[in-house]
Amino acid sequence: MNACPHEQSVDFSASKSSGGQSGSQRSGGSAVPPSPTPSPTPTDWTQVATEYAQRNDIWVTSPFTLHDLRSFHPTRVHAQSEPGFWAAVGIPTNYFVDGAPQLRHGRLLGKPIDVRFTPREFEWHYGDGEVATVREAGASWEALDLPDLTTTATSHVYRARGSVTTTVTVHYAVSYRYDGSDWIDVDGTVEGPATPITQRVYLVRTVLVHADCVTDPSGPGC
Repeated sequence: MNACPHEQSVDFSASKSSGGQSGSQRSGGSAVPPSPTPSPTPTDWTQVATEYAQRNDIWVTSPFTLHDLRSFHPTRVHAQSEPGFWAAVGIPTNYFVDGAPQLRHGRLLGKPIDVRFTPREFEWHYGDGEVATVREAGASWEALDLPDLTTTATSHVYRARGSVTTTVTVHYAVSYRYDGSDWIDVDGTVEGPATPITQRVYLVRTVLVHADCVTDPSGPGC
């Protein structure tokens, strides 16, 4: 076969052996195995696509996925409990966490992008083997206009005393605004962390005393 770029002829015909046969039909010997094909060098396709988009002023028309937006993350939020860093057996402990949406800014494929993380579910692990997933971020008793030690949508009741560490995983819905577009929702959710809460669960007993601990600091339970 002859290829002729730029008027030059390149001959790809097989060479002949001394016996007049083609090189692939040598008699009395074994064929030489071909050299293994080297593995291709890994390519950073994100970088390639970014440079190509910048050179050619490309507009992205297909929706981004969670994988495309993997460089954007929600920040750790602050979890809290009431009455404080202690709890009591049989009495509701109120938990709550910051449930405000988070907004991140950056660039993707050479153009500006805003990514918004909106909390959808809160997965509480109470440290005693119990787990609850709720849609409310919760709030303090004061913010809910409720008396202290009241059951809430995010409270938990411990059944045994001891030390526990309570954690919450926030599941966020994701949307983005690319290069001035409207907000576009992304399929799926991402998880975000929150600060853990370590507390001591006490067993509370009622006793009859003649005064409170302010009046009698040495009294029972003071």
